[in-house]
Amino acid sequence: SVIDVYSFSMTADSLLRENPLVVYDYWQMIYVERGEYTCSIDGDIFFLRGGQALFCEPGGTRYVVSQKDAKISFISFRCQAADMKQFSNRIVSITLQQRALLARIFTIGDEAFVDIPDGQLLVGQQVGKHTTLRNLQIMKNALELLLLELPDELPPPVETTLPFSLTE
Repeated sequence: SVIDVYSFSMTADSLLRENPLVVYDYWQMIYVERGEYTCSIDGDIFFLRGGQALFCEPGGTRYVVSQKDAKISFISFRCQAADMKQFSNRIVSITLQQRALLARIFTIGDEAFVDIPDGQLLVGQQVGKHTTLRNLQIMKNALELLLLELPDELPPPVETTLPFSLTE
């Protein structure tokens, strides 16, 4: 099931060494539509460019390192399928056909979910009271189609080092 869908843009370069470590109990797909995005998951560094997605496995500790003129979208979802393990903390290139599925998910998600604020912070999203079961099902089905269209075998991850320590 889809938990939430949200997007944001960063128009300037930013180094985000001060942000907190985050641990999720669900899968999260980070899609970079344009620009660059770098994050650390359990100490491994992942560098994404426009047109790429990263699948973050549940339970990993993530730390956003930097963003450069980026438009980034997130889909959080639950999936118990054993085949998901192959995508665990892996970067994939998204085809034009897959981008159309993502656009459908994000369009519906923008209407289906509302933010849960806590003072000045956004602590998550929830299904809006006017969201139909039909739209939630379409979003879930589009995500399932996207996952089925991804390659059966992914190239090995590329190791990257940072110009600074995350523990400083």
